[in-house]
Amino acid sequence: MVPNLSRMMRTVIAPCKSSAWPVMVESSLKKSRSLALLLSEWHHDVTDRSSLSRKLLNQLRGSKFAVSASLALVSVVTFDFFKTANTSSLTIIFGAYSSIFAELLLWKRWKHLGMCLSTLSDIVGAVEDNVNPDLWALGRNRARAHRLRRSLYLAFGWLTVVSILRMDVLVPPVWARSMAGNLARASGLDEDVCFSLVHVTKTVLDVVGSLCCLTAFYTFVPCVLLMYSACAFAHKAVGERLMGSGSVVQAVELQNAVLKITIAIDSVITDLLPHVLVATVFMPLITTSQMVVSGDFNPFDFVGGVPILSVFVPLFEAGDDLAASRLQVAELAGFGPWLERSPRQRGLVVGAMRCAAGVGGLPRFRGFGSINRHACLQALKSWFSFLQMLLNLRKID
Repeated sequence: MVPNLSRMMRTVIAPCKSSAWPVMVESSLKKSRSLALLLSEWHHDVTDRSSLSRKLLNQLRGSKFAVSASLALVSVVTFDFFKTANTSSLTIIFGAYSSIFAELLLWKRWKHLGMCLSTLSDIVGAVEDNVNPDLWALGRNRARAHRLRRSLYLAFGWLTVVSILRMDVLVPPVWARSMAGNLARASGLDEDVCFSLVHVTKTVLDVVGSLCCLTAFYTFVPCVLLMYSACAFAHKAVGERLMGSGSVVQAVELQNAVLKITIAIDSVITDLLPHVLVATVFMPLITTSQMVVSGDFNPFDFVGGVPILSVFVPLFEAGDDLAASRLQVAELAGFGPWLERSPRQRGLVVGAMRCAAGVGGLPRFRGFGSINRHACLQALKSWFSFLQMLLNLRKID
């Protein structure tokens, strides 16, 4: 975990909660604060532990139980992989590996994540109260898109759990019979009873472990996408204000708040993000390679191949949108009313333009670099080149 994370979060986030950006408390404003309201709902979803259902949900996606269940899933599936060399098992291993790091974040850093969501909700709420209709509509459309994306993630998560359950029920593990025989000789029970016991135990571990993994993974991913999108929306508002004739001081304060919350978000997730993205790269690579080499299509291959389109590409697009929106602040500020502003105001605008042209706080992770469209295209190009090599090898055979 990141050392002194709590202290750094207090120093970064505390200045963002200024009186210039009021907290969202008036119910009459909630209809106009679509994106801020969604961030507030996510804050409640991540931090609320009051009711029994919320406690159960947090046990499934971010707790010692969730991590233990995921590790048990990895152990069982790894044993199955060494016995059968099944590529579906290898796909599950990579998916569980990534999900464990999402569980660790929701277990150990849920307070920090909640602080980021709460502060970002305050900032975006203040922006939506004083923004032109076009930008307000953009925020509303982004909120609708994120609600739809989360529903799709939820449906896909349940589809994955059902696929794993179907695979366990219809295709018992080949090693279960030998293990049942050893268990029957050791316990004196009937071999068929022991076989059913081994089969049911494996199925339960697979289903519970996959349920914990997918709940954590598809909570972490849409939350990150939403925060990146909200920061990009706020940067667009900064550019609009600097281009207009409004208060330069308020625009610079808003930019300062957005940059600080972006750095705070980066400090919470940047060291875990590479591990979470492992599944989005290796799962599609394994499933598509298996289909290309064998020529057979397994329904579970669809589950393993989708993450590169449903998670990897949207995440890099969100990072690219955040970087482009931040750079756009400098471009829009250049079209502002320079002659109408005082020397001090012009100096503030120049400082804002220099901050907008920086790269600190932009989405990135070690080993890959910046999370933007160029990096996404390079990764997809390498992926398709590998598949093309497998196709050429198959033609030779």
